[in-house]
Amino acid sequence: MPSTQAQPMTLDNAITHIAKVFPHQPYVIDASRQSWRFIATWAQRFVQPGGSILDFGSGPADAAAVLAKLGYEVHACDDLQDAWHLLPGMREKVLRFAKEEGVQFAVVDHNTPLPYHEKQFDMIVMHHVLEHIGDSPKDLLNTLVGMLKDNGLLMIAVPSAVNIRKRIDVLLGKTNYPPFDQFFWMEGTWRGHRREYCRRDLELLCEYLGVGPEVLTTYHFMLHRIPGPAQGLYKAVTSVIPGWRDSWILIARKPAGWKPRVEVPSGMAWTKSVHLTGTRGG
Repeated sequence: MPSTQAQPMTLDNAITHIAKVFPHQPYVIDASRQSWRFIATWAQRFVQPGGSILDFGSGPADAAAVLAKLGYEVHACDDLQDAWHLLPGMREKVLRFAKEEGVQFAVVDHNTPLPYHEKQFDMIVMHHVLEHIGDSPKDLLNTLVGMLKDNGLLMIAVPSAVNIRKRIDVLLGKTNYPPFDQFFWMEGTWRGHRREYCRRDLELLCEYLGVGPEVLTTYHFMLHRIPGPAQGLYKAVTSVIPGWRDSWILIARKPAGWKPRVEVPSGMAWTKSVHLTGTRGG
């Protein structure tokens, strides 16, 4: 079903509205609004209002709700297992919010088949989701691409494994992983970053999936973490060396007649040996 929004809002009005009605106000910070604008701006460049969009790993459907207010048919799915999602009554509030704002929300986990069908969507969004997946994303991504219409678009945003902050930290003998205290004191399953990405990773991802990159560029996602006086210098340096920005966005198009690749590419024989023997070459 398309969004119940009778008259699509402007992007500014949609962001203002969602910020006002979102059921957990501590979540609504400037960085949240910037993420909503970022996702929606790219969606509007490629998908006409009325088009169908899936926000996979949507969290509490906040960005999805902005898209719905812009006149898209929006589906969203997430396991809703972040710490604040588990506060008493919060899941019910999130699900009610999603429904009221025109988002068709499904609670799923890794054991749950996705409730969608092949060639259903014009765009699928994975905004800072892929880095949280520890196993190979091959099967998941092939499934999601199969759910795109011919010429549909996969939007992936991920943190850069080699941004300038991480490069400096490593040179100073610090870790480029998340802070150890967060990892050590995490209750239950670690939900932080499992694998971050660089440009070549994303190029290979497109090659292995058999999709064509329309956009592959860096952008500022965590600019708010840089002290204000240093932001000007950071922006100036990364405008000259854009690969040092903190995140990547990939928008890739599914070609007509797409089929998932099931065979290991030639030149990847070491992968087969790992699967067969449990060992790998040096």
